[in-house]
Order: sequence, then C-alpha cells, then structure tokens
Amino acid sequence: FNIPASRIRHHGGQAYSYNQHHFMQYYQSGIEALSKYYSQHNPKTIFEKHFIFNNSGKQMHLPWMFSSSSSKVIGEHGLSEEHGHSAYGPVSGDKLKLEVKRLDYCLHSIKNNGYLIKRGFPKQYNGFPRGYFLVSNSGDWVFRVVGAKHRVAALVSLRWENIPVCCEPSFPRCIFESEISNWPGVVSGEYSKDDAKLIFDSYFRDPNLKIWH
Repeated sequence: FNIPASRIRHHGGQAYSYNQHHFMQYYQSGIEALSKYYSQHNPKTIFEKHFIFNNSGKQMHLPWMFSSSSSKVIGEHGLSEEHGHSAYGPVSGDKLKLEVKRLDYCLHSIKNNGYLIKRGFPKQYNGFPRGYFLVSNSGDWVFRVVGAKHRVAALVSLRWENIPVCCEPSFPRCIFESEISNWPGVVSGEYSKDDAKLIFDSYFRDPNLKIWH
C-alpha cells in the first residue's frame, strides 16, 4: 500500500510529525533533542507509553494484542534489552548512539539512492515498512508501524507524501474499534472498554498536537 504520511503512527500513538515524534525531532534539532526525549519520557505503563498520564491503570500491553506478542522487549543490533527501547527511555549511551547511527544511515541512503527494496552488494532485502491498520467506528483509520520505523522517519523527513508499506504477517491486518468487546485484553477482564478505548483513541490525535516537551 501507499499510505499518506499523515496517517502513519508509531508506538505510543505518535504521528511522524515534528511535534510528536522523537526521530523527527532528531532530524530537526539533533542529538540533544533525542537525548532529552529519552531522559524525560520514562513510561511505566501502557497508558504512559501512549502519553496518557491521568489513568491509574498498571497494564503493560496493548488491549487488542495478546500479552505474549506485544509486551516482550527484545534487544537489537548487538545491544541487549537492558540498553533500552527505541520508543521511550531511559536508554544507555550506546543505545542513543545506535539510534542516531540508524537514523543517519537511513536518511543518507534514501537521499542518495532512493528507497531500495533489494540490494545486490552487500546482499540485503529491506522490504517495506510493516504494520497494521486501526479503524475507528467513524471510518477513520491510521497505519501503526511495527517494523522499519527509522526508514519511515527518514522518508517523512525527506518530504515523501506517501509511504510504501505492507501488512506485518504475524499481526492482524486490521484492528476495528467496533470489535472492542472481543479484544483479548477486554475479554480477559484486564481492561474495561473505556480504558481500552483510551489507548485506541491515542492513535487518532491531531498530528500537530504536542504530547511531550
């Protein structure tokens, strides 16, 4: 699919806008902005991960996903999970440097070569950014990225208006608000419908709304 950049969302409901996304802030203002984000945004619950700070819930995973598929933190690029997560802080100095390195590489590669699906040397298959759709009762929708988030940020920074994406095969293709009663977290009783909807609605915020300082 080719998805308008304005409809793409990151972990935590963040739009790929300069007001909401820390990767975009890096491209605009440098490593100090990225470091500031990681030092200030240290969420303890799924609500805080989605910039919802007036809820006392202690849940850790998304209400529409089984906990085993969404709550496990995995290290990447040679760094263990103790170094932190790219979506929120705290992170180690090595993790911060890794995020900067990946963002710089994506930006320069796409700027110089375009978006390469396949590379002959070194042999590499990049594929497309992966994710799934969230569809509201009003018919509004967004695309939640779960893979290639750095590439998406680079594409948006380079002013691509439409981003090529594909569905993540290990996730549902669509999460419908109309099926909230059947979401795993609601069925199990871990979430009320109202609390589950709070998480869902965070993906439909105004992309220009500033959600962290």
